[in-house]
Amino acid sequence: MSDDKPVVEFYVNDVDSVWIEPGIQGALRVLLCTDHAQDVALRLPLRVLAILESKFEEVRASQQKSSSIQ
Repeated sequence: MSDDKPVVEFYVNDVDSVWIEPGIQGALRVLLCTDHAQDVALRLPLRVLAILESKFEEVRASQQKSSSIQ
């Protein structure tokens, strides 16, 4: 992540819908509900979704390892 870009952070309180766009290059679309004036839709190409899944797995493994040490 670049330090020279601002990060927009918002609280999500629900997931409205999830779907995969048609076609071999389709993307995952997730509509997130917020407490703000606008909801947020994420469009994740399948390549990015695979990266996200991998990072979640790394975090879970790390948390499981650190909790078993205690």
